[in-house]
Amino acid sequence: MKFKFHVKGFTVNTFYRKFNNRIVISKQGLEWKNKIIRTLRCDYKIYQCFEGRIRLNLVFNFKTNRKRDLDNLLKPLIDCFKGIIYIDDEVIDEIFCVKRIHQEEDSIELEVLQIDQKK
Repeated sequence: MKFKFHVKGFTVNTFYRKFNNRIVISKQGLEWKNKIIRTLRCDYKIYQCFEGRIRLNLVFNFKTNRKRDLDNLLKPLIDCFKGIIYIDDEVIDEIFCVKRIHQEEDSIELEVLQIDQKK
């Protein structure tokens, strides 16, 4: 199943913050997470988690060429999908990820594929 989110990728550095010696989601991170969840629930009508092992294909599109580390973009998004796309991120066996710059819009493309465990 394929999804597209019309939001800019959020890095782990801005998604989380430290509060009373604990790591919590920042205010901006929570707003971004809620946009992702609303898109899945309202636009794509996702109300049940995928079952079994999965592969995620991700494309992060950016208008500008500002420096962004691809690995820092993954964690916040993967955490947002917990309880919606999958029960727990432990079920992810494969991730393919691409960062594209100079695109028409800031967006994130996601494809979720179930993996055949009989291989």
